[in-house]
Amino acid sequence: PPKIVKMTLDVLKDIDVLQEQQIQVLLDKVYPDWLPDQKKDFMRTKEAFQDSFASLQPYSANKEREQDFYEKFTGIKVLPAQYFLDYKKLIEEFDFIRAEQLLVNIHYGMYFKLKRNTEGSQIEMRIIAILRDGDKIERHYIMVAKCRYDPAKGMTDEYEEIEEDVYF
Repeated sequence: PPKIVKMTLDVLKDIDVLQEQQIQVLLDKVYPDWLPDQKKDFMRTKEAFQDSFASLQPYSANKEREQDFYEKFTGIKVLPAQYFLDYKKLIEEFDFIRAEQLLVNIHYGMYFKLKRNTEGSQIEMRIIAILRDGDKIERHYIMVAKCRYDPAKGMTDEYEEIEEDVYF
């Protein structure tokens, strides 16, 4: 809506570089109160979540609810190129929780933009062999974004090469 666009521009006019930790404060300035349609959307989403949660049963699958669940998310997790070697080391050490913390969620739109870059895809599937006692036990797949990433500013579409292991 034009009112929201104007409020957004007013809030952003004095900001040169947007820091990630500022985002919630700025959103609160643009959306200080509920607009009627926003409250309806929120209540509809809240009720859908409560219905989904109430119907959860361990070890049972429901294809309709599963599809509804995934439609609520509009992003995909990728690994910034600069973290590839750290991620690979953590996976090889079976430290999956710390490895997962290196991933960044990006919007599907940005994902497909990077995937279809005219100069070559900036999204690359990498495979990491997980070894135990020298024997390969599993392959681990990860989508790597060949983009600069700054934890304070987020992901950019600026190209960055994936760090590689050097074997001698």
